[in-house]
Amino acid sequence: MNETMTPPPEWCAGTDLDNFVLLLNGLKQSLDQDLRDGPRPAAAGDR
Repeated sequence: MNETMTPPPEWCAGTDLDNFVLLLNGLKQSLDQDLRDGPRPAAAGDR
């Protein structure tokens, strides 16, 4: 992935974009952790 970032267009600059990026980063970290932890045991109610 290209590490250089161009600034966002004026219409999407601001806190909404920042919050969205933080959300995506958090989801990525959570997924990375889940992949490192391996499969979880099935819940008691699963068949």
